[in-house]
Amino acid sequence: MNACGRNHQEKVAMEVLKGDRFVALDELEAVSKEHKRNLAQAIEKVAGSEETNIIELENLQYFDGTGIKPEIVGTVTGMILGYCNWKKPIIGFTQTDSDGLKISLRCSRLLSYEGIHFGNIIREISSKVGGSGGGHSMACGAYIPVEKKNEFLELFNETLNGKISS
Repeated sequence: MNACGRNHQEKVAMEVLKGDRFVALDELEAVSKEHKRNLAQAIEKVAGSEETNIIELENLQYFDGTGIKPEIVGTVTGMILGYCNWKKPIIGFTQTDSDGLKISLRCSRLLSYEGIHFGNIIREISSKVGGSGGGHSMACGAYIPVEKKNEFLELFNETLNGKISS
């Protein structure tokens, strides 16, 4: 059902939930396989080689997920957390259809014990660069203008200065 929602196939999910165990169930299986393939390709792109595309700053790390569907960048970011420095939050960026960036942040549960609420931080920083955001303490996201990416990263990194013990 999650795969259907993330791939704009809500009708397929609804038909299966209503009891269609023939045509719609076959369609659901196809959507699910495509979703898994998209996730695998995205993870391969970011962390699949010896040289990952994860850039580490003083207080955070990030990757450019250009080409990754906006609907799955959060899932990919969470999965990538296992391939990088778990002591720092990781941010994934990808382009949206409207000349903006979708940002997803994930972090280890251990960072939440330090009293850091990344949802509040991402809301504040995205607002400063002309975007919007929010979310939970360990999983959050934002939308910002493409040209504000570097400013966003600098502000976020500065905001975390002294809050995360490496």
